[in-house]
Amino acid sequence: MLAARSKVVAGRRMTGFNDSGSFPELVVQPDAEAAGATWVQNASVVVDRNLVTSPHPRHSAAFSAAILDVLLGK
Repeated sequence: MLAARSKVVAGRRMTGFNDSGSFPELVVQPDAEAAGATWVQNASVVVDRNLVTSPHPRHSAAFSAAILDVLLGK
């Protein structure tokens, strides 16, 4: 959410929490799209260069693996 609200995602692909029924104040998609990001729905992880995003803690294993890949230059 911080990345989307600080507008560093312009021209980047990303995903994030999007359950407006349960937690509308935590929904990322409107802020991300307003900042110029391309929203990717239903992805456990989205990697766009050095930006790694994930929608929910249940995807933490895939998110962690993606972060390692980016850090290792894979």
